[in-house]
Amino acid sequence: MAYCVIAENRKGSAELYEQVIQRVAASGEMPPQGAIFQVAGPAEGGWRVVTVWESREAQKRFRDERLVPAWNELGVSRDDVSWSDFDVHSFMAGDLSGATQPG
Repeated sequence: MAYCVIAENRKGSAELYEQVIQRVAASGEMPPQGAIFQVAGPAEGGWRVVTVWESREAQKRFRDERLVPAWNELGVSRDDVSWSDFDVHSFMAGDLSGATQPG
């Protein structure tokens, strides 16, 4: 079952997001194995990233093996990030040809 994570970093910014993405990309394949979809942007009081994964396990593997090490390199504290998550019931996406790509 697909799994969605919404992460909000109250100290986040576009610049920090790009730095994290660069480090994650340097650590392995992009998109990461098990990733289905990601959208990121400014949110009230920081930066929000919404990701959809093939499974909870795929997301946790990515978080532990690639995301958290990138955060550690950049001094991002897990205490700065709040998480919410849920099992995905349905998913829909339209034409994303006009969307920008990270990095």
